[in-house]
Amino acid sequence: MTYEELEQKYIQIPQEIKDIRRWCCYKTEVKNGEETKIPMNALSGGYASTADPNTWTSFKLALMGCAKYNFVGLGFMLGEDKLTNTTYFGVDLDNHVDKITGKKPYET
Repeated sequence: MTYEELEQKYIQIPQEIKDIRRWCCYKTEVKNGEETKIPMNALSGGYASTADPNTWTSFKLALMGCAKYNFVGLGFMLGEDKLTNTTYFGVDLDNHVDKITGKKPYET
């Protein structure tokens, strides 16, 4: 995807979240027969680490890295931010199926 396409894909993310420097990219791989997301460093194109903030970046640079390295999409690193005493957490709804419609409304 181009930078502009990625920007549109993620347009609904609140600016307050975009302003936090905990972004990476991801690629997908099949492991044990299941597709999984692998965090990637948007600046170097190498692997990102959930435990190493040096492998994270800003939202804008993550978008640029996704376009440059042809990664699938963006990731946000959850966990504790010791500088601000804030903990980020989320709920993963990628594989949620609506019981009435049978569709995946939150598919990425």
